[in-house]
Amino acid sequence: MSSESSPRHGLLTPEVIRPMTGLELLQGWRDRRFPSPPIGKFLQGDLVEAEFGRVVFEGMPGPDH
Repeated sequence: MSSESSPRHGLLTPEVIRPMTGLELLQGWRDRRFPSPPIGKFLQGDLVEAEFGRVVFEGMPGPDH
């Protein structure tokens, strides 16, 4: 992936994901180097912390939840 800003939500190809650890992938989502999974559009939440052994998501429930 380039260092340019990624779309907010989207998919990554297996070729991009394969060489990464799960933590590296989550940190990329957190840092907005990669697009978030498309389901994030509907959950109205965000990944805010990603470190070894700990991941934190924040969200605001709406009337659809």
